[in-house]
Amino acid sequence: MVTETRPTTPVGVTHPLDPLAADEISAASQIATSHEPRDGWRFPLVALDEPAKDVVRGFSDGDAIERLALVLLHDITTGDSVECVVDLGSEAVVRWTPLEGQQPFPLMEEFGRAQEAVRSDARWIEAMKSRGFSDEQIELIQ
Repeated sequence: MVTETRPTTPVGVTHPLDPLAADEISAASQIATSHEPRDGWRFPLVALDEPAKDVVRGFSDGDAIERLALVLLHDITTGDSVECVVDLGSEAVVRWTPLEGQQPFPLMEEFGRAQEAVRSDARWIEAMKSRGFSDEQIELIQ
């Protein structure tokens, strides 16, 4: 007797291009960070790693669907960035590619830190005042 192992399709996923569900996003993040644990990891992107066209075109209702997640990780303490692909069925990292000299798009927390750095710089405050901005106006600048 021959047994075939096929990926288990998550509940609610009916097509290979269905976006990741919230639990899949959480799982992908956990699997990626367990590959190389760091306190500074942030996730600019966790999304479906879309299958090849031939997989999508050959799909029939009821077929098992392999679910891969593309995870971009950025370490805010070191500046390191990684592109990772996670197989959600086997709960394994299938690709881990450091992005040398690159950073994914900015995180919301980085905007806040940049804003705080500028607002606490006495040189910047003085430059704004020399241009006629009042303290109240400077406080509103984002």
